[in-house]
Amino acid sequence: MESTPTVLNTRVRNSTESSRTNSYGLKTSGYVSVSVDSCEFEDYQCGIKCENSSGFISTPTVLNTRVRNSTESSRTSTKGIEISGDIAFGIASNQFIGCDSTLICRNGTNTTIQFDHNIVYETAIASGSNALYANNVDTLIIFNNTVYNFDYGLNTVSVNYCSFYNNIFWNVSNPIQSASSTLSVSYSDIDGGYTGTGNIDSDPVFASEENFDFSLQWNSPCIDTGTGTDDPDSTAADMGAIYYHQSGTPSQPTNIVAERNGNNLIISWDESGNTIYYNVYSSDDPYSGWVLEEEKIRQTSWTTDFSSDKKFYRVKAINGLP
Repeated sequence: MESTPTVLNTRVRNSTESSRTNSYGLKTSGYVSVSVDSCEFEDYQCGIKCENSSGFISTPTVLNTRVRNSTESSRTSTKGIEISGDIAFGIASNQFIGCDSTLICRNGTNTTIQFDHNIVYETAIASGSNALYANNVDTLIIFNNTVYNFDYGLNTVSVNYCSFYNNIFWNVSNPIQSASSTLSVSYSDIDGGYTGTGNIDSDPVFASEENFDFSLQWNSPCIDTGTGTDDPDSTAADMGAIYYHQSGTPSQPTNIVAERNGNNLIISWDESGNTIYYNVYSSDDPYSGWVLEEEKIRQTSWTTDFSSDKKFYRVKAINGLP
């Protein structure tokens, strides 16, 4: 018979003593489909461990939960969630902080893991650290996560299929490693780059990396460049765990200035509100004939070749609202 316990609004905290014995914040074994929501697990060698060899598929979930481990350098390697056996696991909208291995899943030929909208980071890169590691499992569905400060990002061995999209993997030494696995990697911002439709290798422009604030700034290349379901503000999907909320009509750009710098002409302007990018247009007539010079500029300046021909320029502020 399946057991279906619920852990809700709970804080489970352990000692940070580096010499302590192995410990778990929560551990289940067998045909157990635990539901964890709005909890905190702190300073355990492994925050959550689920294992199942019952012959049935358990269906646990971990939502809106924080798993944080000690920064004590002399302690053993730490894990966020460890999974083994046949489990259909949903892991969404969580924070994993200081876990040397955030997600480890092994030996589940019928295992499906959905890992989405999670923020995963180390305060400093630890040698050998893995954000996501899977060995001999069936299916991984990984989307809209932000992963920061790891040695390895996604590391798969003998995974039947992995769908990976709308993720930001930044300041990760080895973003994606794969052996004997089938991966579909798309529409993600991956440090160092990775081949796939819609993938980019650009600074995601977080609000504050030093304070581990992974909100996107207005000029982030990750805004409106994801795939799939629109964001809650009805704009195109963003990459990463935290979408950039767009609201209202963009303000008109002001203080537009044209300056010559050698053989270049630099057009600059003040930042507009409710804007995610700018388009620059030119014409030889100030009232008509405008031609698009460049679109989706995510900064407040634009450079072109200087010309002695008379030309007028216009800057248009745009957001992704329909």
